Amino acid sequence: MDSGQSIYIAEANPDGGSVLVFVPTEAGQYEGQLTTTAPDLQITGINNPAHLAIGPNRQLFVVVRGTLQLAEPNAGVFVYAVGATGNAAPIRVIRGPDTGLSAPYGIAVDGDGRTFVSNGDSVRVFLPGASGNVFPDEIVSHFEISNAGGLAVR
Repeated sequence: MDSGQSIYIAEANPDGGSVLVFVPTEAGQYEGQLTTTAPDLQITGINNPAHLAIGPNRQLFVVVRGTLQLAEPNAGVFVYAVGATGNAAPIRVIRGPDTGLSAPYGIAVDGDGRTFVSNGDSVRVFLPGASGNVFPDEIVSHFEISNAGGLAVR
């Protein structure tokens, strides 16, 4: 939920996926609006979306699990501008072998803009504004973490 009380939902499917947004109406109900979708994966990159986070500047962060069966996974984090709609392109993407994102799932963004992504047996932390094939600033791991899912930061 963002500061305007809109609710964002990741909808994964075999053909790609989408992110839906439901905005509050004056009657106190929610009205659905499609915000970003993936008819053309080359443009939007939303292929098998998982969790979402709203960053400090109200940008939308989407964990894209991609096609996990590939020899080199195409998973990553896609960041969309505030109010992006339709077949919107991300304003930046964190993806590539240096990121170590092979099985991302959960995401959280702190007040400084650091991005935390659960990834199997660890949580990878990326600096504010990170983009491209970048190494995480930090990797949080522990012998008890084997399949990290959702996470939250404050």
